[in-house]
Amino acid sequence: MKREVLRGLSMLMLLITLAFVTAVVSANGQTSGPIKGTVPFEFAVGNHDMPAGQIEVRELSAAGRVLGIATRDRQSSTVLLAMDLPAKPQNTQARFVFHRYGQRYFLAEVWNGSEGKQLKSSKRERAIQREYAAIIQAECGPQATRELARNPYATVEILAEAH
Repeated sequence: MKREVLRGLSMLMLLITLAFVTAVVSANGQTSGPIKGTVPFEFAVGNHDMPAGQIEVRELSAAGRVLGIATRDRQSSTVLLAMDLPAKPQNTQARFVFHRYGQRYFLAEVWNGSEGKQLKSSKRERAIQREYAAIIQAECGPQATRELARNPYATVEILAEAH
């Protein structure tokens, strides 16, 4: 009986210590400020539509793998997982990178100077990619499909400010 109580207390102390360490690491990891910019068109982030206007992107996790994306007035916001991109030391400007398919824009990358995060493409974006591949195949033949289907979008970059 004593052993079970001691084991339970030990587990409780371990959980409290782990929670405390996690909170401290998260607080230390949020040193980079938000990236702010004005986007002149409506766009999609994951499965969420965002209006044109001023947006703000913040890292919400210590590792920077969770990004919060919101309009500055907080009327529209979403949270997404992101992956690190290889650093580009020659780039020093913060920016948002969008994929454009016709008149549809999807936020694909967020850069804070030379460090970038890639957002996972949404189901809608992948569906549009398949549609474009089918159109390209019908108009240009199978050989063109392989080359154009890999990159059926235009890249649009919007400069931003890192704070």
